[in-house]
Amino acid sequence: MYDHVDFGLRILALATLLFWSILIGYAEPRSARKWILLQFFLCLIAYILVYYPPVRAISWVFQPLFLFSVALPFSFWLVTKSMFRDDFQWRVKYLWWYTLPILQWFAFTFHKRLHDLSPHLNILPYLISIVFMLLAIYESIQNQHDDLIDSRRRNRVIAVVYSSVLGIISLFLYFTGDPINLASWASNTLLLGTPFFCSLFFWPQLNYIPLYPGQAKLTKETASPNDRIQQRILDKLETGFVQDKLYCTESMTIGRLAEQLQEKEYLLRKAINQGLGYRNFNDYLNQLRIEEAQRIMAAHRAKELTFQEMAYKLGYQSTATFNRAFKKSTGLTPTAYVKQV
Repeated sequence: MYDHVDFGLRILALATLLFWSILIGYAEPRSARKWILLQFFLCLIAYILVYYPPVRAISWVFQPLFLFSVALPFSFWLVTKSMFRDDFQWRVKYLWWYTLPILQWFAFTFHKRLHDLSPHLNILPYLISIVFMLLAIYESIQNQHDDLIDSRRRNRVIAVVYSSVLGIISLFLYFTGDPINLASWASNTLLLGTPFFCSLFFWPQLNYIPLYPGQAKLTKETASPNDRIQQRILDKLETGFVQDKLYCTESMTIGRLAEQLQEKEYLLRKAINQGLGYRNFNDYLNQLRIEEAQRIMAAHRAKELTFQEMAYKLGYQSTATFNRAFKKSTGLTPTAYVKQV
């Protein structure tokens, strides 16, 4: 009975992953995020197959699948990082991180020799996997409050924490020898959650809201009650936040802004996301600040202020943070931009 349940869960999980791989392959634009996501699916498929007894019996199939399955915690962290950071960009340094799963694969494959060298070395590959899972949890929680997409805010933590905790439990049980045979239970629970969490986790990512500068005024004849609420909040943003330059306030958060505008935070979040097209509050805040910096530079007032003074004036806590935000928005450093105006 157990074998049939195990086989059924693996088939269901594989079918779900293949479906999402094909869908994302066609629906997603070509980007680093897309390839990282497909690589994660490949590692997850390898994990599902590699612990199935008939596959383990075929050495030339098992070893490459085992390598990809060992890379799953690293790939899980990387895909979490790419999905929850709208400004995610591929970095060459990530290639160096790939050496860790390869070293883990060698450690697992030759664990007897490692044990002969030192019994303590056997724990290292398990610790590396656990660290990547903890990093994935941290990545899912970091800046969650500033995420303006409700579906992503609701789903991000529960999906990542669920998967990470079960993964850590499985690793711990395998390392301790699983005296009460719970590793299979943890593995199957993870498999059972795969179809559900793939849908929960990835579906909102396909519904990208494009970034556009604004939205036309709604008329009373065409506006629904929700539209009128949104327009009221957008008007408040324009008069009470943009025109008064409250975006230059240091440590401005969406919660603090909601208090100042006397609006409910979830309505403000929805208005900025759906009405202005921003997916993250910090992106909206930085855009306003950099536009103000450009106005200062265009008015040739930059000579009156050092970049450090300008950064503090705009609400940044350091010149380095200002420089990064400015270059991300304009493609130029503040120094290079000033030379052009």
